[in-house]
Amino acid sequence: MVMIGWFPLSKFGPDTEVTFQTPTSSVWKVREKLSQHNRQREEFDPQDPEDCPSSAEATFYVQDSQSNLDGAIAYMRVYMQVPVLTTEFEPREVRRRQATCCSHNEVAALKYFHEEGATMTLALLGIKEEVQDDDGVVPGGYIVYMVFQRVSGIKLAESQAAPCPEFPLHMFFRRFERAERDKIREEFAKSYCPLARLNWMPIEPWADHLIWDSASEKLYIPRLQH
Repeated sequence: MVMIGWFPLSKFGPDTEVTFQTPTSSVWKVREKLSQHNRQREEFDPQDPEDCPSSAEATFYVQDSQSNLDGAIAYMRVYMQVPVLTTEFEPREVRRRQATCCSHNEVAALKYFHEEGATMTLALLGIKEEVQDDDGVVPGGYIVYMVFQRVSGIKLAESQAAPCPEFPLHMFFRRFERAERDKIREEFAKSYCPLARLNWMPIEPWADHLIWDSASEKLYIPRLQH
């Protein structure tokens, strides 16, 4: 099945800009689209608070429009409601009836840890929560933009595969010297234990979802869920 783009070049193409007022005033210029994931459902009841709407998520490289320095490069992720399957090309009034709001774990996590001044997660640099206008794919549906820190370092696994009996357990991690492995474990415990007490956890509990910066001896847990 061909994946629908949902993120038009006129709004999300290279050199387009997105303005934020929270947590501070900033303008970010899109440099490149990195990925997109669609989660379209066959049916959806907007009157049911337990029913989740169809959504799309895209990630972009962005740059602070007021700076040309490499340190001004960050990531922008956009979440938005999209139409239920088979209604993509229905009149806007049909799509408007699907409009609702939705909470995404990553958005809630970055907002929460920004307010708490936490440093084990990626810094929140901009967030904007809006409703789609009449030209949106679901008029009145939600759309959330957030810009977050790009950090130095490497992921602690060489494969996207989850650990399993026939898979070598994170051989990449074992290539570190023992002293550095111990430091990584120490930093993980310092970061993870406070998160667990607050009922937050990594979205994917695998080593390739941890980022280790050996220069600063800092471990980041980038994507969290409640």
